[in-house]
Amino acid sequence: MPAKNEADVVIGGKVITLSGYESREYIQRVASYLDNKLNEYKKKESYSKMPVEFKNILIQLDIADEYFKAKSMADTLEGDLESKDNEIYDLKHQLIELQSKYDNMQLQYAELDNRQKESQNELTELSSKNAQFNDKLDKIIDENSELVKKNEELQDDNAKLRDENAVFSKENEEFDSRYTELQNKNEELENANAKLNNSNTELSRKITELDNKNSEYESQNAKLGSANEELNGKNTELSDKNAELSNKSAELSRQNIELSDKSAELARRVTELANKNTELGNKNTELNNKNMQLGSSNAELNRKITELNNKSSELGSQNAKLSSANAGLNEENTELSEKNAELSNNNEELSRKNTELSNANTELSRKNTELENANTELSTRNAELSNKNEEVIRLNDELREMNVELNECNEKLQREKSDVGHDDEELRRENAQLHDINDKQAEKIAQLNRDIGLYEDMIINLEEKEKQTN
Repeated sequence: MPAKNEADVVIGGKVITLSGYESREYIQRVASYLDNKLNEYKKKESYSKMPVEFKNILIQLDIADEYFKAKSMADTLEGDLESKDNEIYDLKHQLIELQSKYDNMQLQYAELDNRQKESQNELTELSSKNAQFNDKLDKIIDENSELVKKNEELQDDNAKLRDENAVFSKENEEFDSRYTELQNKNEELENANAKLNNSNTELSRKITELDNKNSEYESQNAKLGSANEELNGKNTELSDKNAELSNKSAELSRQNIELSDKSAELARRVTELANKNTELGNKNTELNNKNMQLGSSNAELNRKITELNNKSSELGSQNAKLSSANAGLNEENTELSEKNAELSNNNEELSRKNTELSNANTELSRKNTELENANTELSTRNAELSNKNEEVIRLNDELREMNVELNECNEKLQREKSDVGHDDEELRRENAQLHDINDKQAEKIAQLNRDIGLYEDMIINLEEKEKQTN
């Protein structure tokens, strides 16, 4: 058991020794409080007129009133503190819930951020693919341009070949016309030879008659016979030449027939080529113009032929001219054959180029189809990516709104927490003060009770002394 502490105190102007288990400072404070109360009441005029027992009761009532008021205040503060504790408890639960929501939102935000990064990566990948497709498209466009240029070149070559074919056809027609004319001339020469043979026969008959009638002209007839023999030799030679010329004419006819067949085949190919290339109709106008020019050339040729017929009165000159014409015709037929062969080669080259162009166009169509499919797929992915970006933007907006709301809640919670902290500290401080006051009041009341007991003992002793004195 702790030892009691004693302290000399002044109460009501008297020095009293008090003892207790409290500290001396506490005993001094209690005694000082009671002494202040006594001094406060002594200053009142009504208090000095009261009897001693009423003075003690008044002081006790005043101290009891302060005690109950302090106790009521302490109870009120304790209730406020308990309600504050409950509010703090509720706020802590709300803070935990908000923290849980905040963590969930952080997880959602992280997930959305990852999804946005994935979408961004997909967008980057799609952009790279789009750039690759654009490069391929540019290459295909360049290839298409080259193919178009090649096609134009082939069309130009085709037009040139058609022009050359038309020229060859015209030359062939001209050769056919000249060959017909030569055949007519050959027939005329044959007729002239027949007439010459008839003349020779008539001449022989006349020579025989002259031989029979004029013997003196034997020498002359002999000379004439020799001349006739020479003429017959020449006629024989002329017949041989005519036969050779007929053979050559037959060969020329055969070659012309072959040439006509080749020309027909060439015309058929040209017709097919013309059907495939309808856009070259404008060239036909030029061809017609050239045909008109050819007509004028034919008229000039007919005029020259007329002049040739007029000039070819003699058989020898006609045969010479016919031979030279046949030689020229053979040369022209040779040139025509060479040109036909060259035209055939050109047609084969043109067909090959057309085949290559068709294959290139097919490849270009296939690449265009692939490019269109790729562009369609790219558009679909871009649409999906746009939808994902819109979803991400919407989720980001919601997340920002939730973050704003959470920040507001955190700020409000911080303010309330700060207020509660300040109130809590103030309440604790006031509670401590009230506890101190309550302890002091309790000590004062205990001391007052003790003092009252002492005063009662003193009053009783005084009354006994007065009675003894009386």
